[in-house]
Amino acid sequence: MADKMTDRLKRAIDIALADRLAQLELIGLTNAKYAGIVTTVGGAASEDFTIDGVDSGDVAIAILHTEGAAPVTILRAECDDNKVTIEFSGDPAADHVVNLLVFKALA
Repeated sequence: MADKMTDRLKRAIDIALADRLAQLELIGLTNAKYAGIVTTVGGAASEDFTIDGVDSGDVAIAILHTEGAAPVTILRAECDDNKVTIEFSGDPAADHVVNLLVFKALA
């Protein structure tokens, strides 16, 4: 029962966060470059996700949305030209879903 409630709460937060970011971006109050969901492919603890327009030095925030069959945690997320690399605590397999936010680096 507690797991179902936790999942519902996570989904509600995810939806509220996505809605709020969309609102802020529309009125120009954020420097967000990307907000979306990515799914792991597995095979290694580090995975690259192609995100056009991301630059080295931008700031990425990765939040585990849905944990897959092999439990892992996110250790870090790093931006490079047109990609974000997320390092997990182990191989996430092909079924972890991650909320990913990328913000423009401030000068």
